[in-house]
Amino acid sequence: MGYVIPSLTIGGKIASQDNTSYEGGAVLDPIKGYHQHPVAVLDFQSLYPSIMIAHNLCYSTLIPPTDVNCYPPEQVTRVPGNEHLCFIKSDVRKGVLPIIVEELINARKKAKQEMKMCQDPMLKSVLDGRQLALKITTNSVYGYTGASSGGFLPCVEVATAITSFGRYMIVETRNSIEEHFTSSNGYEFNAKVVYGDTDSVMIKFGTMDIQRSIDLGVEAAEYITSKLIRPITLVFEKVYLPLILMTKKRYAGLLYTNPNQYDKIDCKGIEIVRRDYCLLVQQMMERVLHLLLVELNLNGAIEYIKGRITELLKNEIDISLLVVTKSLGKIDYDMRLPHVELAKKLKQRDPGKAPAVGDRVSYLIVKGMKDQKQFERAEEPLYVVENNLAIDTNHYLDAIKTSLFRVLEVITPNPESLFSGDHTRISLGGSSSDSALSKFMKKAERCLGCKAVIKKPPFCDHCNDYKRKQVILQKLNESRAKEVDYFQLWSQCQRCQGSLHQEIICDNRDCPIFYKRVRTGKVLSHMEGVYKSLHIEYTP
Repeated sequence: MGYVIPSLTIGGKIASQDNTSYEGGAVLDPIKGYHQHPVAVLDFQSLYPSIMIAHNLCYSTLIPPTDVNCYPPEQVTRVPGNEHLCFIKSDVRKGVLPIIVEELINARKKAKQEMKMCQDPMLKSVLDGRQLALKITTNSVYGYTGASSGGFLPCVEVATAITSFGRYMIVETRNSIEEHFTSSNGYEFNAKVVYGDTDSVMIKFGTMDIQRSIDLGVEAAEYITSKLIRPITLVFEKVYLPLILMTKKRYAGLLYTNPNQYDKIDCKGIEIVRRDYCLLVQQMMERVLHLLLVELNLNGAIEYIKGRITELLKNEIDISLLVVTKSLGKIDYDMRLPHVELAKKLKQRDPGKAPAVGDRVSYLIVKGMKDQKQFERAEEPLYVVENNLAIDTNHYLDAIKTSLFRVLEVITPNPESLFSGDHTRISLGGSSSDSALSKFMKKAERCLGCKAVIKKPPFCDHCNDYKRKQVILQKLNESRAKEVDYFQLWSQCQRCQGSLHQEIICDNRDCPIFYKRVRTGKVLSHMEGVYKSLHIEYTP
C-alpha cells in the first residue's frame, strides 16, 4: 500500500508509552423497574469498525492541529465532542485502517455465505470458526489503536474519535426515536428509550402486542439507518417481555425473536453461573427469574424465597448446594482466603492428601467463635458431615440477600422484609463438636417422648405406654424413609460406577449425591443407636 510502519520496539521489547486514557462508550441511564410492556432492542452492527470506515479514521488520515487550516472545510471531518480532532475524508485519501477493516468484514461475510451453503458438518464447523476469528480480529482493530500502554502501534486520537462518534450516535438515536415515534406523528403511543449501552438501545413503544413491537422496532432501525453514513447500520435484534432493569449493565428479561414463543431467559450482569457463589444461590436466582419472567408470579417468587430461607435456617438444605469450589493458585498462598486457609489446615491433618497448586478446593463456612474471621471458618465438606459441624447459615443468608436484593429492590417496595421476619426466627439445627466450649461440656440425655432431661434413656417416668408406642412407631417410619433415600442414592452411585455388586469406591466431592449418601448413612447409623436404646432388634 506504500506505507512504512514505524517500529516502537527497543531491543525486541515494546517501548514504554504514556498511560493516556480516553472516554469509552456511552451508557444511558436506565429507567429502573419491572417493565411489563414489550421492550424492543436495536443494535448497531459492528459499530466501531463501521465508524472507522464511515468517517475514515486512521493513523494516515489524522490531521495535526497545526495543519487543519490547510484543507478546505468540506474535506475535513471533525469529531463530535472533540472538535480539535480532525480527519481527512475518504474521497480525498482513504485510510489504511478502513481498508483493512473493510476487507476483514467482506471476508467474514464470504465465510458466513459459504457456511450457509455447506453440507459437510466438519467443514461447516471450520467455516464457523473462521467467521468468528474474523469477527474478533475486526473488533480488535479499535482496541489496537487504544492500547497506549504496551501496545505495538497505539494512537489514542483514533480511539478517542471512534468512541466519541459512538457516544454521539447513541444519544442522537435516542433523541431521534423519541421525537419521531410520537402520537402527534400518528403512532399509538409515545416511544421511550429505557436504556442504552455503547451499541444498542432498548425502546418501549407503549404497545402490549409483541408483533407490533417487533414491527415498530424494524421500522425504527430503518429510520435511524437512513440518517447514518454507510456502512453504519442499526438493526432490530429482539424483544424483551417482561424486562427487569436494575442498573447499568445489569438486567434480565424474557427474550423473543418470534412473537409466538419466547426463546430464553436472557440475563446480563446477574450472578447465575459464577463459581464464587454456591449452587443454592444460583438455583434460587434461576427459579426467582423464572417465576417473575415466565410465570409472572411475584407472590410466588416471594413465597419461594421465604420458603428456601426457612429451609436453610432449619438446616434442611442439602449440603452439596452450599459447597463453594475454588482453584488453588500459587499466588493465593500469600492471601488469607477461605480455600487457602483450608488447604493449609488439610496439610496439617494429612500432608499426603493435601491439595496442591492447581487443584480445586471445596469448602463450607461453619460456625465459629465470636469475632472469628470467615477465612478461618472454612472447612472441608466431608469433615463437616462426619463431625456434625454447624453450618453458618447467616453467611449463606447474606449471600442469598446480596444476589437477589438487586432484582427485588426494583420490584417490591420493601425487599428487606424477605430476609427478616417470622420465617427467619428459627432455632438453628446442628452443633459444632469442634467448638471450644463443647470440649468441656457433656450432652444431657433427653426423653424421646417429651424431651425432658433424664438420667436413664430412652423414656422418662411420665411417658405412658401409649406415648412410648407412638414414639417407637414414628422412629420406625423415619428410619424406613431414610432407608429408601439411602438405597436410592446407593443405586445411583452403583450405576455411575458401572457395577451393581461391588462396594462403592467413589470419592467425587463435586458430585451432589456424594454428600447426600454420606449424610443419610450417618443418620441411619444414629437411628441404629436409638433402636438399641429402645431394645428393638432392627436390621436395615
